Amino acid sequence: MENNLKNCIPSSLFRFFEEISKIPRESGNEKGIADYIEKFAKKRNLYCKRDKFNNVFVRKKASCRFENLPGILLQAHTDMVCQSVEGKEHDFLNEGIDILSDDRYIYADGTTLGADDGAGVALMLALLDDTGLETPETEYLFTSSEETGMYGAFGFDYSEIKSHHIINLDSEEEFNACMGCAGGIHVKAIIPIQRVKTAGKICSIEVSGLAGGHSGIDIDLGRSSAVKLIAFILDKLYKIFPFHIVEINGGGRDNVIPNYAKAIIAFVDSTEAKKAKEAMNGIKNDILTVLCKEDKKHFSVRFRTLGSTQEKEENAFSEQEFYKITCRGMLSLKSSSVCISVLSVTPQGVTDRYEKSCADSEITSVQRMDIAGSVNLGIVYSGEKTLELSYLIRSGIPFYSERILLQIERLLHLCGGEIEIKDRYPGWESKQGESIQKLYANAVSDLYGKKVIFSRVHAGLECGIIFEKMKEKGIVPEIISIGPNCEFIHTPRERMEILSFVRLYETVKYMICGKRKTEKNKNQR
Repeated sequence: MENNLKNCIPSSLFRFFEEISKIPRESGNEKGIADYIEKFAKKRNLYCKRDKFNNVFVRKKASCRFENLPGILLQAHTDMVCQSVEGKEHDFLNEGIDILSDDRYIYADGTTLGADDGAGVALMLALLDDTGLETPETEYLFTSSEETGMYGAFGFDYSEIKSHHIINLDSEEEFNACMGCAGGIHVKAIIPIQRVKTAGKICSIEVSGLAGGHSGIDIDLGRSSAVKLIAFILDKLYKIFPFHIVEINGGGRDNVIPNYAKAIIAFVDSTEAKKAKEAMNGIKNDILTVLCKEDKKHFSVRFRTLGSTQEKEENAFSEQEFYKITCRGMLSLKSSSVCISVLSVTPQGVTDRYEKSCADSEITSVQRMDIAGSVNLGIVYSGEKTLELSYLIRSGIPFYSERILLQIERLLHLCGGEIEIKDRYPGWESKQGESIQKLYANAVSDLYGKKVIFSRVHAGLECGIIFEKMKEKGIVPEIISIGPNCEFIHTPRERMEILSFVRLYETVKYMICGKRKTEKNKNQR
């Protein structure tokens, strides 16, 4: 990270964000970051408990004059979505993130930044490291695997928690606090396919350069799915003359709108391949008419003739590619047609809406995204005997999510496929006017003279799980989710605004000690 940031960010905040960025922490690989946090806590003689899920819970005792004030729990997840720009090889399992900056933003060198939720983790570490900070008892919960199913939040033992007030640090818009989120269902669909011996002219089609983005908060921005676009291309070509699909793969995570997809297909003879290539210009122009501005910037469709199984063309494709294609074979015409049909008609994007509702209150207004339900087909993968699709269904209303699930299930039933529900997580909705909301609104007003917007977002947060698990323990917590300004999360364009990160740190610090200290002093007088 460039030195100019050291003049903007409190030294500890800068240092901890930089240090955790050096630690590989893709979902499922949180041992390293958990080791780091555990070592950090023990070095400072803090109460620390780590579980088998690599969740780490830390408690800091109240300062001597603050024992009678209620405690607060801060919570963030340690894992991150790992994506890189096309053509960049980055070993996320063993390599950290290379951080860059300009005068306004922190970003990464060709990969996701991991401010979701490295920003929250670094902020919590900075607060714990501040020995001069006088606070009531504070608790810090670092959870794992949020991006792939929230397994850490599900597995944590909530009997450890004493606080009834919780600040989740996993939102992405400054001064816009979340008080509700959608629930989700992770679904895997499996379609049987039949392969036959590969023969004919082999061609590849690649769709790349789309904006992609978060499948919850970005699902309403009109961004196209590379998987759906390549299905459209294959459908158009198949109507000219049937062909065999050899492979079709796209996307990388079910919570990310796919920005890349590739299909390898086989034509009976070279004349069909030539006609297909000629038809591509018209198909590309059709697609360009519907792409949003962000997608158009770097959108690309590439059609290549790789070679023939009878006579491999020189330098057309590698020996490894040729061996894989000829050994695995290609899908039968029937299986090819089924795959194209399923990918063409499967739902993608916003499925249901309701009217926006805004209600004025004493402290601010509440805004709600008008999305009632959505689905994202995040991954398509063609294996030896099956085509596998991974979806994430989102809704705050069970009726809508169940209806989407049934739609996918019935579609799969038509082609002899089946679905597997990998996991579910609950939505969450707080009551308007809770004390934790007022605490945040007052802090923002006192520090920056700003008015807070409270919203309910169409994205998944661990808040729903935490709320339900604590209710089971007999505690009904008050929860709020806040964060710095982050853009393009879950994509290699992810960036975090520097000054909003600093303001978030100062706001949280004020919430846990500043405003409350003032109130106590007034009572003493």
